[in-house]
Amino acid sequence: MNCWKTLFLSFVSTLAGVVSALALTPTGITEDSMIFYDSDTDSYSFEWQGRIGWTYFIQQSSDLMEWDYVPIIEPGQDQTIAWGFSISSSEPFFLRLMMSDVPTANAWEDDFDDDGFGNQLELDLGTDPLDKTDTDFDGIPDDIEAIWDSDVSSAWKLAVVNEPNWAYYDPDNAITTEADLLANGDYDGDGIANLEEWFDETGAADFFNGQPATLYAHRGDRQIGIPSTVLSETLLVSVRDEDGSEIENAPLRFVVNGGYAGLSKSLSDQDLYASLTLRNTQAGSIAAFKTPPSIGTTTIEVSLPNQDSLTFTLHTVDSAAHARPPIENFEAQSNGDGTTTYTWTAGAAEGDWFQIVKKQSNGTLFTVYSTTYGSQDLPHNTQGVYSLTIAD
Repeated sequence: MNCWKTLFLSFVSTLAGVVSALALTPTGITEDSMIFYDSDTDSYSFEWQGRIGWTYFIQQSSDLMEWDYVPIIEPGQDQTIAWGFSISSSEPFFLRLMMSDVPTANAWEDDFDDDGFGNQLELDLGTDPLDKTDTDFDGIPDDIEAIWDSDVSSAWKLAVVNEPNWAYYDPDNAITTEADLLANGDYDGDGIANLEEWFDETGAADFFNGQPATLYAHRGDRQIGIPSTVLSETLLVSVRDEDGSEIENAPLRFVVNGGYAGLSKSLSDQDLYASLTLRNTQAGSIAAFKTPPSIGTTTIEVSLPNQDSLTFTLHTVDSAAHARPPIENFEAQSNGDGTTTYTWTAGAAEGDWFQIVKKQSNGTLFTVYSTTYGSQDLPHNTQGVYSLTIAD
C-alpha cells in the first residue's frame, strides 16, 4: 500500500525576470504544487500545474535560508508537471518554484535575466538565471563576479592575458593585466564569454577552439603600380572551415614585410598601416595597398593565429614600365596529352613578367605558372609572340 504525504513548500514568483517573494497562504499562488512520497519506491514526486507562457525552475534548501537551483527547466503546457527524485540524507529538505514569463523559444539556451549568460550555463555555474543584480554597477552581475573572482585562478587568467597571439585578439593591447580580463568579456571574439570558456574548458584565447581553418586568396596578387599610388584592386582573402564555409569574425592579420606602412582598410581610406588585424566577414576580408615611393617588390603576409598563411607579391615600377600595353590575343589550347599551350602577344619583346592564374570552383585562385617580374624566361619571337606549353 502506498503512503503519501505532503512536504513543506514555499513559493517565489518571477515576472519578466524580476524576483518577488510571496508569503505562502491558503490563497497564495502555488501552481497547486505538492510533494508526494511513495514508500514502496522510497522516492518523491514534486508536481505542479504548468501554465502556457510560463517557464519553471526548482530551488532546493535544507534550512530555508540558502537556496540552490536544481538543474531543471520546465515549460508550462497547461498540464501537470512532475519531477521525481530520491533523498539519501535524513536532513530536512525543502523545495520551491521559481517561474518566469519571459517569452522563450529555448529556455535552456535563452538568457532570462539578460546578463550575457544563458540559463543552462548559469545553472551549471551555480548562479541565478533570474537575477542580474550588479551592486557595483560594473556591468557584471554579482553572482557571476563571485564565481570569476573565487573559482577562476589567476594562472588561468594570466595565460590568456599573456597569449602569444595577442596581436590577433587584442591588437590595441588593451588587455595587459589580470584585472583587464573580465568574466563577461570575449577575448578571442568567438561569441563565448571568458567565464564560459573557462567552464567549458575551451580556449579563451583560441577563436577556432581547435577546429581547422584555412586562408584562401581570391584577388589582388601580383599587381603592378607606379610609386605612391593606391593599387586599383584590393587584396581579398577568405577564412574557411574544412567544409569550405566562410568563418565569420575569424581574426587574421595583413603584415607588410619590411614594415612599410602601405595598408589600409579600403581604397578610399587615408590611414595607412604596416599591419592590419581584421575580423573576417561572410564576404571575406580585404585590404588596400599604397605602393612605396621607390620601385621594387613588396610582399605582404596574411596569416591566422593557427599559423596558416599566404603571401601577396606586389610590384612598384616606373612610369615607362607601367605604360606597357596589355597582352593581346591570349589563347589556351588543350593538346589532348595532359598539357595546354598558351599563346599571346605583348608589346615588349623582352623583360615581361607573366602569370597564369585559374579560378577554382570555390572562388579561390590557383597559380598555374608565373615568372619573376623583369625576367626574360618566357619564349618569344621578335614580334612579341609568346608560346608556353605546361602540364595541366
